[in-house]
Amino acid sequence: KSDFLSYKNHGSYPRGSDYVQAIKDIGKNYGIVIDDEKSEKFIKQEETRKADQKILNKIWGYFQSLLPNSKGEEYLTSRNFPLDNSFFGMYPKVEELKKWIAENSLDFERCEDLGLIRYDFEGRLIGVWRTKDGDICNFWARSLDGKHPKYSRLKSHPDLEQEYPQGSEYIQGNRSIWVEGPLDVIAARLS
Repeated sequence: KSDFLSYKNHGSYPRGSDYVQAIKDIGKNYGIVIDDEKSEKFIKQEETRKADQKILNKIWGYFQSLLPNSKGEEYLTSRNFPLDNSFFGMYPKVEELKKWIAENSLDFERCEDLGLIRYDFEGRLIGVWRTKDGDICNFWARSLDGKHPKYSRLKSHPDLEQEYPQGSEYIQGNRSIWVEGPLDVIAARLS
């Protein structure tokens, strides 16, 4: 039913309360009553998701702003990566991140709940994982100083999917290219 609505709306899926209302309207045609209690829960989950995306997008913008003149820029330049700021950022010292969160009036507890306060990410090159519809679903970080593990990802909160296949947001049609790691995904995408 929502696929049909997307087709009618030129590929745009209804979300949140619009989605619930659309399904209720379709249900009426077939004599189906939608459970209001469950639909309210769905709407609240969608509102939380949207609020979290605002936090994640702001923090990602901050990480990106730290890339110029950093070890990350040096590393990427040595590997001939174009410094396209849509792919890379740098994770700051946790105290600097906490200060930035306060200065930008973000919900500190929610940032903690989402697992964004990570001492093991300090000084690492960081990248973002997105779903096909553009939502941030996770971050990955690469060690630049030989610390193990070489790659890490956020995994401390169920709201950030843990096993989202890096690069699957780029798959179009019926072909896909498999490569080894996050930087290889970006290199393949750029080429």
